[in-house]
Amino acid sequence: MGRELFGKGKHEEAERYLQRALQEARIGFGEREAHVAAALNNLAELYRVQRNFSKAEPLYLEALNIIVVKLQGSPLDAAALVRQSLSILEEAGMVETLDGLRRYGRLAQILIEAKKVEEAEPVQRRILQMFE
Repeated sequence: MGRELFGKGKHEEAERYLQRALQEARIGFGEREAHVAAALNNLAELYRVQRNFSKAEPLYLEALNIIVVKLQGSPLDAAALVRQSLSILEEAGMVETLDGLRRYGRLAQILIEAKKVEEAEPVQRRILQMFE
């Protein structure tokens, strides 16, 4: 229901549903489960669209942590979440910070470990540009 409302542009109502879905996922499945990561991602996306980056980013990072550390999810799932986190920093004009540098480094590492060297190369070039 929350995603449907979000799609219709009813953000305040969607937020209530998405927060409730996250709470229910935590209670029903436990703190470190895929359902929780999905609920975190859904709520984070709403906040990102609303340009509420301070609320969106921690949710994306928590979802990333669940997928990578606890669930040992696919590296490409993790890369997608890091890219979302970077887009938040970029939209907020904060990508050229230490946090941005760390996220680019993590993204490059994930891509290399996934044997996606051709995708990692431009990320590494971006890191080098940040040092210039």
